[in-house]
Amino acid sequence: MKGCEIVRKVVTFLLMFAFWLVLSAWNVYILGYYELSRLVSGIVIALIVTFVMHEFLISGKFRRTVAFRYLVYMFWLLYQMFLSAIDVSLRVLGFRDLNPQVIEFSTPLRSDAAITTLANSITLTPGTVTIDVDENGKFLVHAIASEPASSLAEERTMIRKVSYVFMEGEQ
Repeated sequence: MKGCEIVRKVVTFLLMFAFWLVLSAWNVYILGYYELSRLVSGIVIALIVTFVMHEFLISGKFRRTVAFRYLVYMFWLLYQMFLSAIDVSLRVLGFRDLNPQVIEFSTPLRSDAAITTLANSITLTPGTVTIDVDENGKFLVHAIASEPASSLAEERTMIRKVSYVFMEGEQ
């Protein structure tokens, strides 16, 4: 490992640990201090994230572009999760019809990161659950109604957005 690479990993670790400290600040507010066991767990988590995510977060223009696009995608996904939660609530309350179904569709995605992101995004969105994914990008998804199903299989908005983030297939 080159000296420059070591410095980058140390900076990544420090950023991840600082982020963890910010997220755990509530504990300090409640307790008035950091417990040693919590600090040690924060260091371990920051180390794991540093070694697993360093390439994704820091190295190269391609990776920075993907990281920025992923961040934008996450905000879009949060908005979709909000809209889907409202839709599911209306269906549960009887204002919209339930029409559960299992759909199958293929994607142009090939990298593990892109396929995992799409599968998790589908499952995180209320009203849809990823049942199975194969190595060729073929998905099996359960949807609470025909609208979420057609959104995935026909409109393919989420698939196009994930393709754009990872610079694969249809965009």
